[in-house]
Amino acid sequence: MMLLSGCGQGSAERVLFQDSFDADSQGEYVENVLQLPPPEGLGFTGHVLPGGHVPLNWTHSDELDLRDPKKGLWVIPPDSGYMEQGGRSHNSVLFAKTPIPEDVESIDISFRQYRADNDPVMFVFGATEPAWDQGWEFGYMTQIPDTDSTTTDAYVSGIAGDTIVAGAAFQEEWASHRIQIRGSNLRWTINELVLVDDTITEPISGYFGIRQKYERGTRYDDFQITLNPR
Repeated sequence: MMLLSGCGQGSAERVLFQDSFDADSQGEYVENVLQLPPPEGLGFTGHVLPGGHVPLNWTHSDELDLRDPKKGLWVIPPDSGYMEQGGRSHNSVLFAKTPIPEDVESIDISFRQYRADNDPVMFVFGATEPAWDQGWEFGYMTQIPDTDSTTTDAYVSGIAGDTIVAGAAFQEEWASHRIQIRGSNLRWTINELVLVDDTITEPISGYFGIRQKYERGTRYDDFQITLNPR
């Protein structure tokens, strides 16, 4: 369910966006061609879905043509109540359809994530349009660089620089994420463990998105974007 709050302007706290991926968030059912044999698909089955319902409150943008079997497949699996990226996800971004207004100086974004793989997951801000090559970002992967070995640590990258946060992978479990921006301070936590606490100068207005690069099977639930939180 998505909620747009029309009350309160300026510095008043208000909920801009919510989605719990229940029945009224679900659009048409689409099939995943990735699992089909060539030339239509790749015959790929690891951490992918046969299909699912289009999430109505989000906009999908992909570096690849949307007919390419290696594209992302952001769907709500039937009877699940969550969203999952079930495609190959070469370089794929899903944007919340409601943009963050220009006059906002502080924001909270909270959601739950079930991380199924170890590839890069990034969070995008400041996109002037919901396009895969827009905005600035930060995020992490849970694999040792230059390998495909999964680790319990988070390899953080993006606007706040590169670092390793021990024990922050939270692999194959539901974990609570919170992104807080207060003026020029960016803070990101998973299960209250701090991954980023740094100064930014880039605008936060525009479209918020999730980028995944080859990450498959990862799930999301209980999204909320709050403006001017107290």
